[in-house]
Amino acid sequence: MNDTSLELTDLIHAFLDGRATDAEVDRLNEMLLADAAAREMYMQLADTHSCLAVDEQLWVEPLRESVNKPQTREPVRPKASMLGRPLPAAVVGLAVGLLCASLAFGYVVPLFLHLATLLNENFESGVPPVSTGMPSRPGVWSGDSTEVVGPTQGVTPHSGGKMLRLLRADYPGKSRHEADPFRRVSYVADQWQLIDLRAFKAELAAGNVIARLSAAVNAAEFPEDETYRCSFSIHALDAETVRNLTPDDPYGLSDASLAVVDATNASLDRDPRTWQIEGCELHVPADASYLMVRVGVAHNFEQRREDFPGHFIDDVKLTLNSTGIARP
Repeated sequence: MNDTSLELTDLIHAFLDGRATDAEVDRLNEMLLADAAAREMYMQLADTHSCLAVDEQLWVEPLRESVNKPQTREPVRPKASMLGRPLPAAVVGLAVGLLCASLAFGYVVPLFLHLATLLNENFESGVPPVSTGMPSRPGVWSGDSTEVVGPTQGVTPHSGGKMLRLLRADYPGKSRHEADPFRRVSYVADQWQLIDLRAFKAELAAGNVIARLSAAVNAAEFPEDETYRCSFSIHALDAETVRNLTPDDPYGLSDASLAVVDATNASLDRDPRTWQIEGCELHVPADASYLMVRVGVAHNFEQRREDFPGHFIDDVKLTLNSTGIARP
């Protein structure tokens, strides 16, 4: 990458993050007007910011998706209101041109409409999740062993005075699956919640509905030879599947899901002063009645042990959004 490309990338990120000066905006506009490749780079980066931004929080593209029904991702048109300042003139023209060309080239540029915030959990109540595996009723955090704590091990809560500390990748009474060596030892500390979608049946039937899950994740300092990753999933379920849920069968849950996204995201850094906002998203089928969401932290596969010496989750959010455009 040459110096001009580096300058362009820095200017685009500064603008999208809302920290560009007036002089930098002028320089960005100059570069965009002069170069079609620069405009294309801007649209790609703005598309990513738009797709991953909900309520001014950034999302990270899941590295892996596993679905029982095909999942696609539509590009999202950058919105001036989200960026907090007018778009450069060159970009406005480009966005309008793409919108007008959508019928000819199949490039859909929908706007996401916020339908509801289904979860907004910062653990300030002090009530810890129950340690009994996957829940069978809505509105309860359940999973592996955890505790609600204040500042500890050099980690300060992302917001408020409390956060959830992950203790282990199992819970009392969890079966060991002796016949399967890969499942004999748990190495992902999970928290699950079941979400009732039945109040949104009309919205699901009418358009393209997307569920977006995010959480702030952090860790105390850990050895250089260890690696931890954020782990997320969203399962779309029908009512019969929910009636037959068992507490420790995530594999069976995936098989029974109408659709599922399973994302193992970026590695956790070793700086306890920084929280990472990670997440995933799922196109919700029209016949879904529930969502089962999961947030967690995973040992590197080679580590495969059950203890978590200092790993924390805060500000879990689940939103329901719609493009208002039915998927083919």
